[in-house]
Amino acid sequence: MEIFNKFVDLVDSYCWNPITLLFIFLSGVYLSYRIGFFQFFQSKLWISRTFGIFFKKNKKQSNSISPIQAASAALGGCVGTANIVGVAGALTIGGAGSMFWMWISSFFGMATAFSENTLGIIYRKKDKNGNYIGGPMFYIQYGLKKKWLAKCFAIFCVGFGLGTSNMMQTNSLSEAIGTLIYGESFSSAKGNIFNEKGFLNGLVIAIIAGIVIFGGIKRIVKVTDKIVPIMAVIYILAGLLIIFSNVEKIVPVFLNILSEAFNFKSVGGAVFGSMIVKSIKSGLSRGILSNEAGLGSGPILHSASSNSEPVIAGMWGIFQVFVDTFLICNITGFVILTTGAINVDKSFDGRAITDRAFGSFFGDFGGVLVNIMLALFAFSTLIGWSYCPESCANYLKGKKAVRLYRISHVLLMPISASLPIDIVWKFLSLFCVAMTIPNLISVLFLSKEVKGAVDNFLIRIKSKKLNLDKKTITTEKNLKSY
Repeated sequence: MEIFNKFVDLVDSYCWNPITLLFIFLSGVYLSYRIGFFQFFQSKLWISRTFGIFFKKNKKQSNSISPIQAASAALGGCVGTANIVGVAGALTIGGAGSMFWMWISSFFGMATAFSENTLGIIYRKKDKNGNYIGGPMFYIQYGLKKKWLAKCFAIFCVGFGLGTSNMMQTNSLSEAIGTLIYGESFSSAKGNIFNEKGFLNGLVIAIIAGIVIFGGIKRIVKVTDKIVPIMAVIYILAGLLIIFSNVEKIVPVFLNILSEAFNFKSVGGAVFGSMIVKSIKSGLSRGILSNEAGLGSGPILHSASSNSEPVIAGMWGIFQVFVDTFLICNITGFVILTTGAINVDKSFDGRAITDRAFGSFFGDFGGVLVNIMLALFAFSTLIGWSYCPESCANYLKGKKAVRLYRISHVLLMPISASLPIDIVWKFLSLFCVAMTIPNLISVLFLSKEVKGAVDNFLIRIKSKKLNLDKKTITTEKNLKSY
């Protein structure tokens, strides 16, 4: 185990070097420029087409899922334990100024999510059953004309899926259950390589999650469509109660964030914490940016929807980043900073810091609430993300590979639930960078098509040739017009 840890640490240091981080950040800046800073100048439009219809009743789809269901699954896949535990870790390492850099990198991350979702719709295909399938592997193969790179992305996605949507979330879910039932977070106990209670928890999780996952995308979105809005609203409202109970500290905290933003320590903590997708840098950045902008998971889910407009799919990408980071991560950060929970001791335990922050208002129920939210967040990611790697498995080897992946995914859960959490986190970053780099390179090379789609869309709106409330059909002919 010691040799394994040293090997992963070595590879991790090479993967997540400053050049990689700068590339991810500058990609978002460039894509923002290419789409005319759509996330800012067209904010009224994308808000009306996402928040404005999110709570409306979904129409049943015969061979596809609705855009709202796809958004729920995408949110379920990215809103995970990093939103609660990871934010506390970044604040501990980088200070309050980390929040500012999280805002900056997430703002540009909106353009990345927008661009990859747009390309996902442009290059998606239909399978033999008439269902839409798509994602980075399709726009890499058919847009960039690099089939070998598309296959590499698909392989990395399968590996990352077994880690992110399985190992990390199953482990966190088991730990939350252990804390609620047994009063101990046994799965992360130091020196405990295998834990029987964690394994039993994993068996229960595997049975419940397996029932959902083996039902395919239709069953997955039926569950996430119910869980995600409820858990997000509860967490946001609970956080706002705490923040406004300390209303006199909001302005000082905000000013403190700005004053520390250019402190080298803060910049380092935020860059590692807000630019990297899910799982990065144990202790410094484990999963602060959980919105997955640039990872390639969003376009896989949205390509399966009935959405016929590439740009509207892009708007849901902006929505995903906004809810995940600007709402949920910010709620966690301001709760911790306004309550002063991070100043009590020098603990790097994100869960303990968040427990203490919520406990300052809700008392003993605060810890219970945090663990319930962790359990819901982890479970939604566990099932929401599972479709992405199985879609990549299907791209590589067809339906037999999908069945094999699902079986492996479920069988790995009991083992994941019994491993120390630090081993799980280190395992993830290896695949994270492997997915992000080829996806971002492809999006950058295809950014001209994204720009063309945006220009075409805005011209049709201004000329009133596009009725956003009327369903249109995506055809090969109108996609070529982009």
